Amino acid sequence: MKAEDILSRLTTQLKDPTGVRWNEIDLLEYITDGQRQVCLLVPKAYMVIESVKLAAGTEQTVPAGSSQFGAALVNMGSDGDTRGPAINESEFSDMNRFNPGWQTDPTSTVVTDFMFEYDNPLTYWVYPPVPSTPDVWIKIRTPKIPAVVTSPGALMNVNDLYLTPIYEYCMYRALSKDAQTKNTIEAENHRQRFFNALGLKVEADKGHRQRQRGGDE
Repeated sequence: MKAEDILSRLTTQLKDPTGVRWNEIDLLEYITDGQRQVCLLVPKAYMVIESVKLAAGTEQTVPAGSSQFGAALVNMGSDGDTRGPAINESEFSDMNRFNPGWQTDPTSTVVTDFMFEYDNPLTYWVYPPVPSTPDVWIKIRTPKIPAVVTSPGALMNVNDLYLTPIYEYCMYRALSKDAQTKNTIEAENHRQRFFNALGLKVEADKGHRQRQRGGDE
């Protein structure tokens, strides 16, 4: 999906094909903000899997451009290309209870466990501690912050499933620019439809997961 897919829909709905009331720069800004609002509310809308080199020790920071930590998946050797053992998720409370000294245990070039806290979204921890040498790489999954949309031909970071909520957000922003009562009311309607569209998507995904598991969550 490209920005122009939303842009053409906006100019038609706003009845402003020549950009007199809402110029292209404004609308591209709304599209950028719309993508980011979607990803703020639904982080998986723009998820990336990448190899990262770990810092020495246990505490790690997500790569630049990430909005939060997702998961550690698999060891990738000392070169970032050699796939190794999978990495398990553990709980801080369990690790602290059963191995209080885990952060000062002997180092290893193979990570077995990862931990993270929801209230500290940019940081995660690995076990055993990582040595300063040789390099240790793992593959992680993280939600990303969408790039600024600078042209109609720019590719969107989220897929086509989120076209409608982004469109609704842009309409909300565009109509909020006008102080007329009619447009203010219509802007609020678009804002509500933005949240409704995302809510329906979240509920549909939840139902799909339940069906896969064969029961309720």
